[in-house]
Amino acid sequence: MAILTFPMEILVEIFSELLHITDLLACTRVCKTFHQTFKYSTRLEYRIELERAGMINNSHCNLPTPMRLKMLRERERAWGHFDWRQIISDIQVPFPSSSLYGVTSAAVVLGLLDTDTPGEITNTRGFQSAQLSLTDGRDNSPVWNMANVGEDVLDFETAIEEHDLLVYVTK
Repeated sequence: MAILTFPMEILVEIFSELLHITDLLACTRVCKTFHQTFKYSTRLEYRIELERAGMINNSHCNLPTPMRLKMLRERERAWGHFDWRQIISDIQVPFPSSSLYGVTSAAVVLGLLDTDTPGEITNTRGFQSAQLSLTDGRDNSPVWNMANVGEDVLDFETAIEEHDLLVYVTK
């Protein structure tokens, strides 16, 4: 049986599961049947546009593929119109911070220095965090949260998908 006689659903399954992105793009130029398969498959369009955006698919997302594709296109369109000169460049951090930090798409987390013992080397003893959001032109200074864990923190990491999971390493 020739591959061109396969139903579109089977072709989409083959293309989406077995081929690398460069091969997918090459297939769009092979013949009219392949081109039409890519043109009318949201799943293949999403996979190609996801790769072009330098992103990976979130396997935990329950949204249907057409909605994911729409959101991805809106994100890429927004980045195309992004003007960094309109961003507020100075944000006041309320507490002394250490060299430890983490940034996700929703928050920034800074290490909190222990300043209780003057004259001694200061250690990271906790965290301070603020949510990141777009401003509407008014003074939208971030609200900072602080957590002192009561022991020296060597390092910490944030979870990219959950945004609210913080893991830290102590001595």
